[in-house]
Amino acid sequence: MPQKKTPAFAVVRFDDYLTEHTTEVSNLITIVKVFLDSEVAEAEAERLNNLNGDHSRYWVHATRLITPD
Repeated sequence: MPQKKTPAFAVVRFDDYLTEHTTEVSNLITIVKVFLDSEVAEAEAERLNNLNGDHSRYWVHATRLITPD
């Protein structure tokens, strides 16, 4: 089945405060939101870092949204 691959940008969170309680990486990293515009994703990561930066860190990771063609 043909698939369409669209660039997407995930805002990822690393919860620093949980490192004291677990070493399980899957509990420390979360994909918070996904955007189709890299500038919007970067702005959201910056906003979240300013809001919650003392407990968590946010960054943008490029990925793809795969949908049926």
